[in-house]
Amino acid sequence: MTWHLAESKLSEDSLASQVVILTGAAGGIGSAIARVLHSRGTRLIVADFDEGGLSKLASSIDPTGQQVVPVTYDANNPADADSVVSTCLARFGQVDHLVPAAAIFEDQPFATMSDSQWRMAELMGKEGGICKGRGGSMHLADRSVGIISESGIVGGGLPLATGCAFSAKVRGLDQVSLCFFGDGAVNQGTFHESLNMASLWKLPVIYLCENNGYAVTVSVSQTHGQPDIALRAAGFGMPGVKVDGQDLDAVFEATEMAVKRARAGIGPTLIVAGTYRFDEHNAGLAIPGEPYRSTEEIESYKRNRDPIVLYHSALLKRGVSEERLRGIDLGVIEAIKEAVQFGFDSPLPQIETLSDCMFNSPLIGHNNFIAGLERK
Repeated sequence: MTWHLAESKLSEDSLASQVVILTGAAGGIGSAIARVLHSRGTRLIVADFDEGGLSKLASSIDPTGQQVVPVTYDANNPADADSVVSTCLARFGQVDHLVPAAAIFEDQPFATMSDSQWRMAELMGKEGGICKGRGGSMHLADRSVGIISESGIVGGGLPLATGCAFSAKVRGLDQVSLCFFGDGAVNQGTFHESLNMASLWKLPVIYLCENNGYAVTVSVSQTHGQPDIALRAAGFGMPGVKVDGQDLDAVFEATEMAVKRARAGIGPTLIVAGTYRFDEHNAGLAIPGEPYRSTEEIESYKRNRDPIVLYHSALLKRGVSEERLRGIDLGVIEAIKEAVQFGFDSPLPQIETLSDCMFNSPLIGHNNFIAGLERK
């Protein structure tokens, strides 16, 4: 018996009638996928080398043990692989798919049904999150959609994006790096250093400044010697494009032009999107002292400049029906509800997994490293 089913592709339409062997199931992504599959009525063999993790996963998803069965195996041992398939046949009488959790994660048509759940769980710091709860809201990464990392440091993402663009150029790829930052980051040294380097080397990178006018609580006019941020691009020999950040089409068109420019080898672009925060820098943050903006100003933007409302009107003018738009709204609301519930239901990371994602070296293994510390 062989692993000839390993390249199977799952179809969401038929999940309720399928029997799936899911390998790598004990990890954060694997457990999240197992929960999604079970919620769709799929019968599962969850397989991994982590016996304890598998048992906890299976019992938390299916306490009856009728639909989800844990099987421990060593991926490097062919006999173990055969045993997993044999167990599945003995228990369910069929094997429809055998898929590694990582393969499902990278399969975008399938991943779209649950990616919001993984990301919501990450925001809550849960094991079912995209980074197993280690990234949270400040350090989230998602390679399935090209998110290399966030940075908790103001302006910290600028040199990272520049480095990614350099990597793409050196490797001869047509990838383009895109970096988001606010008006407050423009006064950081990393902004000037990164834009200068990208311009000198004609790197394929787009610097997109979300200019909300206040950084956290102080206006651009009070903190920038040159409040027109787009003009700063001239000092680095690149175009500075100002765009209405509340207009989806305008932002798309400006970004599309910058992507074409980058892929043509011409170099980077600075896009400054004028936008506005309806809430505080952190949602619900209490700002002491005198208000830095009036309630009337906030309410005016909510009434007249909400990008969702504006694009709703734009789509109606293009002939999209109100019924269809309402259906989209309801679908999004339901997806968010499911994502929030998934986050609540996901377990917190266990203390024994604290160092699981800290070490990745071809020269010194994690166990050897720990053993060395213990000897000291």
